[in-house]
Amino acid sequence: MSCKNYMNSFARKIIFPGPAEKLLFLFSALVLVMTDHTQAQSYWHGTTIAIVKINEEIVVGADSKERGGGGALGNDRLGCKIKQVGTLFFTTLGLTAYTTTRFSIDEVVAKALGTPGALSAKVYAFEKIIGDPIALAAQTIYRTQRREFDAHFRDKNGLAVLFFGVEKEVVSLYVRQFLFSVTVDDRVIVTPVRDDCLAGCQIREIFGHKQAIVAYLAKNPGFKRETFADEVRDLIAVEISSGNLEVGFPIDIVRLTKNKIEWVQKKDACR
Repeated sequence: MSCKNYMNSFARKIIFPGPAEKLLFLFSALVLVMTDHTQAQSYWHGTTIAIVKINEEIVVGADSKERGGGGALGNDRLGCKIKQVGTLFFTTLGLTAYTTTRFSIDEVVAKALGTPGALSAKVYAFEKIIGDPIALAAQTIYRTQRREFDAHFRDKNGLAVLFFGVEKEVVSLYVRQFLFSVTVDDRVIVTPVRDDCLAGCQIREIFGHKQAIVAYLAKNPGFKRETFADEVRDLIAVEISSGNLEVGFPIDIVRLTKNKIEWVQKKDACR
């Protein structure tokens, strides 16, 4: 990936390898998991993530608000969206948990990061594990909560997971996004897309909710701050302060170089 600024979309997208170069996870209503209808119908979504990766430095920031959907609608909570496992990190957005199918992206990622090998090997393990759980969750929400699915997930990246860390003295970023779409016969298709930013790659990008940020950058095309952490903080604050109910303060920020890990700011609940 070459240098990419905030206003650009990914320069290239590579579909996960497979016989047809695309994995289509198709589930019918017969695979729905039957549990308590009120509590089990809840899922969690939302998030704004800002990333700057220049040379051998990466700064990642995220808001803290997680929104409850379905049975948990209105039960917002603070979340620790940037998670550290040893010297490796990940952050997630979109459909991060769904109690009906017992889906938890944190559990899936933890399992993948527990496999041996470098970060690239762990990300590959994640790709192998995530397919069935996310497809089942997406199909179940579509079948049982159609209005919610259409509002938050249809024809959108329903889930994104960003892995980052130092690999062979190179600051590396691996992005895995999952596009949700629906066929004419009501089957949910989850299309996984990978995009990596490794040695020599430079990126400035916003993931998740960014309507206010895009408008702000259009009016301020020369936007810069003294540090990358300041850039990340101020852009996420723009989205939160716009009145977008999907995101909220406080903002967590971590900075990595090949020699140092620095939590620029981290709320007490995540320490």
